[in-house]
Amino acid sequence: MDYNAAALEMHAKYPGKLTVNSLFEVKDRDALSTAYTPGVAEPCRQIKANPDDVYKYTFKGRTVAVVTNGTAVLGLGNIARSYAEKMFYGMNAHIIAYDPFIDPAIVPSYITMVETMEEVFQQADVVSLHIPGERYNKDLINKKHFDLMKPTAYFLNTARDILVNNDDLYDALKNGKIAGAAADVNYEEFPDGKKLLELDNFINTPHAMAFSDGSLMRSGRNCYREICQVMLEGKEPKYWVNQKGFIPKK
Repeated sequence: MDYNAAALEMHAKYPGKLTVNSLFEVKDRDALSTAYTPGVAEPCRQIKANPDDVYKYTFKGRTVAVVTNGTAVLGLGNIARSYAEKMFYGMNAHIIAYDPFIDPAIVPSYITMVETMEEVFQQADVVSLHIPGERYNKDLINKKHFDLMKPTAYFLNTARDILVNNDDLYDALKNGKIAGAAADVNYEEFPDGKKLLELDNFINTPHAMAFSDGSLMRSGRNCYREICQVMLEGKEPKYWVNQKGFIPKK
């Protein structure tokens, strides 16, 4: 499908796309890709080339509201806090989070911490997973958690496939226990999750966003800076893996 051409046609017909209710029915992956990602990029390119097209392809001159009761974050590291910031300032979402290891001093004031993981699944309209993909966390998210969610809620996994029991997620989606899910996971590497791709209420991306030129350059710079800081200067690393095992240079 040519999402660029379809996106221009759809945005011209439904400028802004949203009122209180969606002007454009998002019923499958092609519709979502046309209306949002990657489709939204083509109208942006057209507007950059011809600024007056902002009136043709967007809600310019219209009133739009984005409403959510709550977005929950599991794990509150750098990426999770960045996500929470965008949801709070960009969408005026109420943010709750669970992370038993986080230093309270670095938790932004707009995030409400909860005591248990179960509270996250019970309360949120959107649950976003940001937990390390270690083997001891295998199937950490399973039927117990999906059964706690609202039938209108969505589950997002931008962490690792190993964290989620794919059979339980499939059943929750297939049986309407939750409204939808999305995962940034390469299921060519994890074949047990491939059946999720059959579902219309599941969106998948191949965990490839880190392979941009800029991301690879930053990753390399961070590595050699850490090496120099620790091995040559004897300082503590910025990005810890095993803080207890660090022996300062004398």
